[in-house]
Amino acid sequence: MPALSRGHGSYEAFLSLRGAAEISGSGKVPVDAAVVSTGFQVSCQWQMDGVNVGITAGPTAQMSISYPPAVVLGAQVMPNISTTLKNGVSVDVPFGQKALAGPAAGVRLDGVRVEISGCVGARPAVRAYVRVAMTTKANDNTFNLYGKPHLL
Repeated sequence: MPALSRGHGSYEAFLSLRGAAEISGSGKVPVDAAVVSTGFQVSCQWQMDGVNVGITAGPTAQMSISYPPAVVLGAQVMPNISTTLKNGVSVDVPFGQKALAGPAAGVRLDGVRVEISGCVGARPAVRAYVRVAMTTKANDNTFNLYGKPHLL
């Protein structure tokens, strides 16, 4: 939906996400610690990096070669607006993290407000992620799960 600020290139979304991890089975090495993390990846095709507004002014002079010669003196004022665009901006926004106390843990988010400003080109997109990191005496393992991208 359009952002509450109603700025050009601004978008707003209200998101919900639930991520959970459960360790089960009979492995050879016990899990020493594990953490489940959730968040959203937010992307923009082009992001405006500030806007500069200014005025260029100065005297002007022209002379024509003719008979009789002519000289024209004057002043010129020109407004200008410029911005720098960053290509393909994508950001991970973590929202929740929970250590496993026992074999399971979860994180739930409802109605999280996300606003993207200064996005031009294609509509911005968001994608949920759930990350589970665990450690054993033998290995450190991280598993990432990604949701379907949604356009704002």
